[in-house]
Amino acid sequence: MIQIKNITKVYKTGTTDTVVLNNVSFHVESGDYVAVMGPSGSGKSTLMHILGLLDSPTSGTYELDKKNVAAFSKYELAKLRNRKIGFVFQAFNLLPRASALKNVMLPMLYGGVEEKERQKQAAALLTRIGLENRLLNTSNELSGGEMQRVAIARALAMNPDILLADEPTGNISTQQGKEIMEIFNTLNGQGHTIIIITHDALIAHYAKRIIKLQDGKIIYDGKRRGIL
Repeated sequence: MIQIKNITKVYKTGTTDTVVLNNVSFHVESGDYVAVMGPSGSGKSTLMHILGLLDSPTSGTYELDKKNVAAFSKYELAKLRNRKIGFVFQAFNLLPRASALKNVMLPMLYGGVEEKERQKQAAALLTRIGLENRLLNTSNELSGGEMQRVAIARALAMNPDILLADEPTGNISTQQGKEIMEIFNTLNGQGHTIIIITHDALIAHYAKRIIKLQDGKIIYDGKRRGIL
């Protein structure tokens, strides 16, 4: 599903070049459950942005379903993101004054789904993750764990093949974090390909495979037991 080949990302600040990713290569098969680990500054967030089609590499190739994404226009990339990739962020990124239902409906609005169907699907997704009694509550009326559940439901709105989660338990309690990771486990069991970006080895332990970054390079890629 994903093929990353010799990806390098360099940021320029005046005359200074900062290499954030250095000749990174790996592939992800459909149905994989991968944790990308590394300390702050290791390049993991930059890698997520590239995987999520939010940024492009300085060199190297990224193939999604055997298609080189460099060949896509900005419009085509936006359409691909909407239909292929669901995002879950540490900060939730929900609309604070909108209900849980409306937050989940938003990607479907951009995807051209009719309003009645948006409402039906959003309600079903929120029920699926245990928030059937919170459909009309706004984000500021929800706990951190509930907000992350809404964010997961929103990520699932267009039934994407890939879920990208950036530090999904970083702003919630340990118990809430366990509940969120169990949801990811269930989703992976249902066939979703999941890539989690984390610095936390306990969170990475939920994944079936770990890719560890250090100073922009992959220093480990294998089963979780090899690193924890």
